[in-house]
Amino acid sequence: MPILKLAAESSLLLVVDVQTEFLKVIHGAEQVIQRTRFLAECAAQLGVPVVATEQNPDRLGKLDPQIAEFCQDVRPKMAFSAVEPFGESYFTSAVVVVGVEAHICVAQTVRDLRAAGVPVVVAADAVSARSPEMTQNGLARARDFGAEISHTESVVYEWMSTAAHPKFRDVLSVVKRFPAS
Repeated sequence: MPILKLAAESSLLLVVDVQTEFLKVIHGAEQVIQRTRFLAECAAQLGVPVVATEQNPDRLGKLDPQIAEFCQDVRPKMAFSAVEPFGESYFTSAVVVVGVEAHICVAQTVRDLRAAGVPVVVAADAVSARSPEMTQNGLARARDFGAEISHTESVVYEWMSTAAHPKFRDVLSVVKRFPAS
C-alpha cells in the first residue's frame, strides 16, 4: 500500500457516532470527546470538512454538542458502517476517521471506505469502545483493512505540513488548549 500524505485541501474528517447517551458506556469517553473536539477545531481552522453520523439517535442520543458545532453534515444511521448514509461517492478524498465503537462501526466504516478505494487514517486517540480489548481489536481490523493508524496531533501537523503554514499560529493555540493524550 502506498504511503498516504494527508493534506487539508484533500481531506475530510468523519466522526462516527460520538453521541451523548452512547458515550455513557464507552471506555475513556471523555478522551474520545476531547480528542475529537481538538481534531474538529483544527479541521475548522484549516478548512477541512467535518461530517458525522448518529447511530439510532432516538435511542442513543444526538452527537455530542462540543463536536456538533464543527460539523457541516450530520446524518442518522441504522447501518453500522458510516458510509451507508452518505454513499460511497460522497467520499472523494482522504478520510480521517474517529469515533465509536472501534470494533463495530469504526471498523466497518474503514472496511467500506477502503473497499471503495478511499485512503483512510484512523486517529487512535479519538477512537474507543466499551472495553480496551474491543478498541484494540477494532484498530487492528482497521489496519488490516488498509487504514493508517495515527494520532490526532499527527493528523493536524500533516494537514499543515510546515510551520510556515498561514494558520500555524491559530492551530498552535488550539494544540495548547488540549492536553496531550
